[in-house]
Amino acid sequence: MHELSLVFFTFLAQTAVGIVTLSTFGFLIGKVERSGHEKALWGALVALALGGIASLTHLGQPLRALNALGAIGQSPMSNEIIATILFGGLLFAAIVCMKFRQGSNTVKAVSLFSTFAGVVLVHTIPTIYTIESVTAWNNIYTTIYMVLTALIMGATIVFFICDSRLFKYTALISLLVGIILMPSYFGNIGLSSPSIFGEDALFWMLKLAFAGLAIVSLSSMKKGNTQFASLAVVFVAASEIAGRIGFFELWHIGM
Repeated sequence: MHELSLVFFTFLAQTAVGIVTLSTFGFLIGKVERSGHEKALWGALVALALGGIASLTHLGQPLRALNALGAIGQSPMSNEIIATILFGGLLFAAIVCMKFRQGSNTVKAVSLFSTFAGVVLVHTIPTIYTIESVTAWNNIYTTIYMVLTALIMGATIVFFICDSRLFKYTALISLLVGIILMPSYFGNIGLSSPSIFGEDALFWMLKLAFAGLAIVSLSSMKKGNTQFASLAVVFVAASEIAGRIGFFELWHIGM
């Protein structure tokens, strides 16, 4: 558990993107009210801010992040930093539009731009880790599970806010996809071999256990039951964090 700062940055940044993307989609099709969309955007901004703070602790000297900006387009880390800044700026602009009671078309347009920037960020993050020197990371599953984090967390939180079954089913389907892909993921990285299936297995088992609890909570939930909805948020967050810790613990397999 040496990379907790990266665990929380990647998890929280992808959560923020998922919230903005799905809330914006819901707002566009009338499944999320303006007030609910504003709550979702604030939640995303808080998540992104906390993730940014976590990432700065990883650098040791936060001002080093400015040096990375000199290689935009060439360095995945530079691309990640600029994508995070762009997404955060547009997200803040969308909240400002909401606060100053701008028209719905303006809010929708700025929210869409924020969503596009978020999609770029979610695409950029895995490129840092799909490297040949760490074979356990250098596969398509790295990207798949990071995208699933955005979908699972975003859908569950937006469902908690607006209580629309569309997001409930999005979360359930995403959770099931993650569970179904797990055996092939383990096979791909070699975790099915007893020689390397050690301490790291605990985190993957926790991920699966909390994912199962999240599915039960979401499936058992009746409309308007905020207790089950809040439990689902806790369970999916615990599942994704456990899985992300497991992911970062894999680095030693390929080194």
